[in-house]
Amino acid sequence: MHSYTERICRQLGMSSQAQEAVEEAYRRVICARNLLLWRRHTDEERAFLRMMLELALAQDEALCARASDVAGYYSANYSFEWVHNKLTAPARTQARDIILAGHLNRPAGDDLAGAVAFVRCHHRTLGLGDVTDVEQMLEVARVLLQHRQFEDAWPERREELGLETDRPKA
Repeated sequence: MHSYTERICRQLGMSSQAQEAVEEAYRRVICARNLLLWRRHTDEERAFLRMMLELALAQDEALCARASDVAGYYSANYSFEWVHNKLTAPARTQARDIILAGHLNRPAGDDLAGAVAFVRCHHRTLGLGDVTDVEQMLEVARVLLQHRQFEDAWPERREELGLETDRPKA
């Protein structure tokens, strides 16, 4: 996904100012976020947060001035942003295909596909050993959906920052 993000940023003509803003916001906000002595985000979450921040700033250079605010928002609303970000669309498509290929008697809606994609990409964080076990992934995805893991906690903050406001609302 990193090469996918780099390609999109090149196509959008990401400036060096935006790249510098990403690096500074990443170091200041995402790497610095700790809960007591534990890091708030795992390495895989940090990688996705960096890529989401890069994509946001490449799409809208005006966000460079508020890059730390955008990083803080992405950090606080990580799960929702992850399942709705353009960056993760290929993973969601692949998850939908996996659900359909499994011939499971379940609809492969956007919510379930996003949750399964999240589980596949965060299997280490979630403690799953076998990502080829579709039933286990579906079960974990269903639990995360039941616990409202992917709901937008801060729709007004996203709107205030000027991030894509055409996304689903909570």
